[in-house]
Amino acid sequence: SIEGAALIGRHTRIGDHSKIADSNIDNFCIIGEHANIERSAVLDAAKIGNYSNVSDSILGRKVVVESTRENPTRIESTSVIGNAVHIKENCTIIKTRINPHLTIPPGMIYIDKFLKSDEDIVQQSTREALV
Repeated sequence: SIEGAALIGRHTRIGDHSKIADSNIDNFCIIGEHANIERSAVLDAAKIGNYSNVSDSILGRKVVVESTRENPTRIESTSVIGNAVHIKENCTIIKTRINPHLTIPPGMIYIDKFLKSDEDIVQQSTREALV
């Protein structure tokens, strides 16, 4: 469903049972099934996987967010994801900035971080602390 002040760009595909609310989805994006995007901006050619939850965040051009029913990915609370970032499934990203062209491995958790380089991806994960 599309609710509130939503702008959907040209040639964008939105999967079944997905919800877009008060958000901007740019051109050539692919939004998977059962995805939930609220109060966010998704820039050109991004791919948002099935069962992803994106809220109050900005996702750059050509971002890929992998997500499944069993291992959903969450991006929320004013997170900013740089262009061409690849986020694997089962990640939780809260109030975090990620520089362009980085790949986030599966199952990572970041809360209030700034990931500038590949080294930061492992060093700043709070996955161990929350398990």
